[in-house]
Amino acid sequence: GIIRWEISLSFLLGVAVTARVFYLFGNPALNAGPVFHLVTGYTMMGAFFLATEESGSPVNFLPMLLFGFFAGFLTILIRSIGFHDDGVVYAILLMNVVQPLLDKIRPGALGRIGDHA
Repeated sequence: GIIRWEISLSFLLGVAVTARVFYLFGNPALNAGPVFHLVTGYTMMGAFFLATEESGSPVNFLPMLLFGFFAGFLTILIRSIGFHDDGVVYAILLMNVVQPLLDKIRPGALGRIGDHA
C-alpha cells in the first residue's frame, strides 16, 4: 500500500517541536534534544509504519495532521514525564482511540453560499 506523508511528517514534527520545548525550557541535563528523540527508539518505525496504518489513521487532510502531531507530542510526554523509555506505541494507541473524533472534522463544501444552496 501507499502511506500518507501527512501523518509521517506531522508525527516527526510533533516529536521535534515538543522535544525542543522540553530541551529549551526544561533541564537540558535531564531532557535530550530533538535529534536524539528523532533517531532513537521506535520513532521512525512509528512515523512510517505504525501511525500510517490504514485501519487506525484518519482519512481527511486536517485530521491526519492533528493525529500525527499529537501522537508525536504524546510520545515526548510519555518519554519525558512517564515511566516508559519509549512512548511511541502508547501514544499511537491513545491517538487511535481519539481518531473517530478527529474524523468528524471535515472541510466545508466549496462554492456553498448558504443553507439553501
